Amino acid sequence: MAARRFLHVFPNFDPGGVQLRSATLMNALGEDVSHEVIALAGDEGAAYAIADEVEVKFRTPDIPPGGNAVSRILAIRKWLRAAAPDLLLTYNWGSIEWALGAMLAGCPHIHHESGFSVEEAETQLPRRVWFRRVALLRTIAVIVPSQTLAEIATKTWRLPSRKVKHIPDGIDLDRFSGEADPAVLKMPEGWGREDHIIVGTVAPLRPEKNIGRMILAIRALRDRDVPISLVVAGDGPEKDHLKAVAKQLEVEAHVHFAGYVTDIEKAYGCFDIYVITSDTEQLPNAVLQAMANELPICGLGVGDVPHMVSEENRPFIAPQGDDDGFIRRLWRLSGDVGARRSIGAKNKDKVHSVHDMVGMIAAYRLVYQAKT
Repeated sequence: MAARRFLHVFPNFDPGGVQLRSATLMNALGEDVSHEVIALAGDEGAAYAIADEVEVKFRTPDIPPGGNAVSRILAIRKWLRAAAPDLLLTYNWGSIEWALGAMLAGCPHIHHESGFSVEEAETQLPRRVWFRRVALLRTIAVIVPSQTLAEIATKTWRLPSRKVKHIPDGIDLDRFSGEADPAVLKMPEGWGREDHIIVGTVAPLRPEKNIGRMILAIRALRDRDVPISLVVAGDGPEKDHLKAVAKQLEVEAHVHFAGYVTDIEKAYGCFDIYVITSDTEQLPNAVLQAMANELPICGLGVGDVPHMVSEENRPFIAPQGDDDGFIRRLWRLSGDVGARRSIGAKNKDKVHSVHDMVGMIAAYRLVYQAKT
């Protein structure tokens, strides 16, 4: 029997949680499926995560990116009718025109929604809500990784609950429970002493990740004579700005930008505390990876973060927008090594019970096999 042809449309295919999860699923689906990938921004950086034996081809459709939305959607409809994939898979708001084009073309379609940009960090934009309602009207399913997103899809977008599939992200528990290797972070000399607390984060350096909050917290805690430093693993357009912020706050010697780290599983064990200060998230994969490495989590309660962590960890998650509360919680956690160890152990138990990769793959495979 011929392999099914899946066409994936991403706003971008840079390394990130959505792209790497999709690569994992492509690898797991094996020879039963061939894949074509459209990265609307033209990037293919996450292609390294797709196994060599997977049949995948990157395509660039002849559809002008600018101009009138109606003309673009009609061009997408025409292109999809000619391409005739067995299943179209779209990802996040940046591909939503392709979802509407699929409906008009009668193309089988599943949409994945994993989070929002900074424009929708606090509230849903009415124009986008209405567009999603129409574009996702006839889709086979809308897959979301978080409880928060499932509620938005059913209550705000008013999609039928039978179409909304809540599949929590899974991680490779063996991979993210290994030994630490400080070399992958290129940390400054002297970092990692017993009396030196290292907080870390793994994130693309975009505005909505608000790494500046972490830098402010480092300044506040060092003013209290806490021997604490920050490692930021990730790259992106905010890097130069964030370096300038660290210099302005006179903590540049205590904030290390490691850049993009390929072997990220070797980095988490170098941290004492994992921090997350985003303006918007849903179910951040890096938090799960940190939990698998027995780390306590400190940060803001965006998206599903308060539900993700263990019950013992929840007192160290501040309400969204409570920057002072975040700093107080980080101060308390940095001074209690016993709490860090016990919370980290509970977090590992939680991620093993809820976020196993095998269960996630099985759930996706079941939805991808559905016909209506």
